[in-house]
Amino acid sequence: MFICENQFINKYTNAPSNFITMTNAGAYVAFFTIEFYVGYQFYIHKSPKLPYGKSFKIIYGSNPRQIRITAYCYTGLGNTKIICRKTSYDAITACFSLGGTVFNPTCTEIPCPPNNCIFPEIPLQTSCCCCCYPKMNK
Repeated sequence: MFICENQFINKYTNAPSNFITMTNAGAYVAFFTIEFYVGYQFYIHKSPKLPYGKSFKIIYGSNPRQIRITAYCYTGLGNTKIICRKTSYDAITACFSLGGTVFNPTCTEIPCPPNNCIFPEIPLQTSCCCCCYPKMNK
């Protein structure tokens, strides 16, 4: 679990913060960027690489304008592919779930969890079904 709290937020201590959270449930490694202006100053922030099951949250102030969120997946040999893009003139709080495969990646805006927390990690999937595990006695 990662959280990115950028230094410029401290300038807006009386203003509520907004955030963007991405959770990767796809069969690829992803990352996302958020670009915006505060006054005439341009900012761009990039998440780390998000393998399957990982989330990342970028927190930013309430004064930004011209927000652009872009999610990408790595296709191989360092190349990237845009999964989705969302733009807003005003600051927003949004959560997204990435899914699919590198050949057909998906991006869905989902309700954010209560209390501004990050989604729990997605458990690793196995090819083995639950009947392979010994049954627990009650």
